[in-house]
Amino acid sequence: MVSVTKGEALVGQAPRNQNLTMHFCTGCGGHVMAVSSAAGYTDVFPMIIADFEFEPASHVNYAERVIDIRDSLPKFRDMPENAGGSGEMMPE
Repeated sequence: MVSVTKGEALVGQAPRNQNLTMHFCTGCGGHVMAVSSAAGYTDVFPMIIADFEFEPASHVNYAERVIDIRDSLPKFRDMPENAGGSGEMMPE
């Protein structure tokens, strides 16, 4: 379970579809988290957590990328199967 401990009044919500709701800062527009009711997970954007050491393991929604990322990590066309996506991988 995820809870906002500071600045809760500034967190807005925008449904993306029937299963996914994006949460964002109403002050700056920055991404905070995404909640998937279908997959039962909350994806917190790690950059918003102070002192959080983040090491990515894969890229999701790579078909929608703006730039190519050449880092040898797995690249999912949309999302992994266990997160409600196709699980289809894309080449680097």
